[in-house]
Amino acid sequence: MKSDFIFLLAIILVAGCLGERSENFEGELTDIKAPDSSDTITDTGYRTPIETAICGLSKYEWIEPDKLGIVTRIEELPEYSLSKEAIKSLLKDYAGADFIEIKYDVRVLRFRYKTQNKGVETEATSTFGVPVPPEGEEIKSPAVLWLHGTTGFMDNCAPGRTEEGAYPMVLMATQGMIAVGPDYIGLSSFGEPSTVKHPYLGIEATAIASLDALKGGISLIKRLKLPVTFDNRVILWGGSQGGHAVFASELMAPYYAPQYNFIAAIALIPPTNLIDAAREALLRFGNDTVTLAAVMIELSRWYEIFNRMSYVIRNDEPSKPLDTLTNLMDTRCGTGDSQYKIDSPDDLYTEEFIENVTNNNWKDFEDIKCILRENSPDFTYIKRKSDTPFLFVLSENDELVNTPVERQSFTRLCNMGYKMKYLECAGASHTQGAAWSVKEQFEWLKDRLNNVGMTGVCQINEPVRCSGTK
Repeated sequence: MKSDFIFLLAIILVAGCLGERSENFEGELTDIKAPDSSDTITDTGYRTPIETAICGLSKYEWIEPDKLGIVTRIEELPEYSLSKEAIKSLLKDYAGADFIEIKYDVRVLRFRYKTQNKGVETEATSTFGVPVPPEGEEIKSPAVLWLHGTTGFMDNCAPGRTEEGAYPMVLMATQGMIAVGPDYIGLSSFGEPSTVKHPYLGIEATAIASLDALKGGISLIKRLKLPVTFDNRVILWGGSQGGHAVFASELMAPYYAPQYNFIAAIALIPPTNLIDAAREALLRFGNDTVTLAAVMIELSRWYEIFNRMSYVIRNDEPSKPLDTLTNLMDTRCGTGDSQYKIDSPDDLYTEEFIENVTNNNWKDFEDIKCILRENSPDFTYIKRKSDTPFLFVLSENDELVNTPVERQSFTRLCNMGYKMKYLECAGASHTQGAAWSVKEQFEWLKDRLNNVGMTGVCQINEPVRCSGTK
C-alpha cells in the first residue's frame, strides 16, 4: 500500500541527496547494549490504570512504563545527517519553502527499544533526529513525536527503512527540535523481525509504542553526549493513520507518560470515527471500502477474534477475498494488482454485514462494533485527562478519510472538551490537505511554542485555499 502521507521534505528531496555531513559528529555508533539492570522485569505491584478486559479480551496488566522505553540498539543514518548548507541548497528551488528558516545541522539515526503489547514485552524501532548546534554551543529543545501515515502492515513496510522515516526527522531537527518517529509495533525497520502483527489504528498499542519511543529518543540525548537539552515540552504531529495516532497518544499520555508536558497536537486528515466511517464505506465503493477491511483484519487479530472475519469479509471460492487480502497484507507493502478485482462493497463484504451496518444495525456484529468503537477517539471508553490544544486539518475532497464524518467528529470531540482549531483545505485530496497546509501548521505551532492564546476554538469554517495549494 502506498503511503497515505508524504511530508514536506519527502516532496522536496524525493530525488534523493546525501548532502554534506556536519563536522560536529563524534563518530559512528552501531550497537549499544541496554544496561544489565534493566534486563529483568519484575512485578513491582504496578497495576494498569485503564480497563483492559474489553471487546472480549482477557484482563491483562501492563508492564510498568518505567521499565520500558529502553534503547537496545542504535544504527547511524549518515545519508540523512546533513549540514544546514546542504539543506538550504536542496530547498532553494522549492516554491513555497521560504517560510522555513534552516537553523541547524542535523544528525539522524534509528534505534530499537523495549515496549509492550497487551502486557507482554516486545521490541519496536524508531527513527531519531536531533539538531546539531555550532561547536561550543548548547541549545534547549522541545521534542516532536512524529506519527506516520499508512505504509503497510509488515516489517518491510516500516518507514524507518526509507526516506519517509528520515525526512520528517531532518525537517524537525533543522528547526531546533528533537524528533522521534516510531515505526509502530509490527513494523520493524532493522534488527530482529517483529514478533507481533501491526495493530492498525489500535489506540492502546499505537500510543504505548509511540510514547515508549519518545522516552527512548529522549534518553539518547544524554547517552550520545549531544549538546542539546530537552526542555520537557512535547509536540504530537502526524497525518492520516498518524493523525489517529496523535489522538491516541494524547489520550493515553496521562496514564502512561505523565512526566512530559504535551503542549500541542497537530492531527492531519485523521480518521477519528471508525463506526460511521464503516457505514459510509459500505454505502458506496471507494478507497475507504478496502481500507475498512484492512482495519478490521488487523484489529480483529489484536482482539483475538480473527475467526469472526469470515462473517464480515467474504471468503467464497474461487477468489477467497478474505484470504487474498490477508495474504497481501502479510507479504507485500501494497495490494498491487491481484486477480481478485473489487468494484463494489458486495465484492468484498458479506451481504448480512452490509445490510446490517448500512442500516445502523450491528446485531450479530456487536464484537466488530466494539473494536471499531473502542479505537475511535470520540467513542472510546478511555477517559481523557489531558488538555492539549489541537490543530485539526481535513481535505475537502478526501477519497480515503470521510470528510463529512470527520466534521461531525470534530463537533463531538469539542463537546467532549477538546480545544481544537479547524482547517479544511479547499479542493484537496487526502494527501494534499496535509501537504498544502504545512505553512499553516508551522505558524499554528509557533504560537503554541510562544504561549499565544488560540483563537477560533471549536469553530467549523468553510474550506479555504491553503498556502501550499497547487
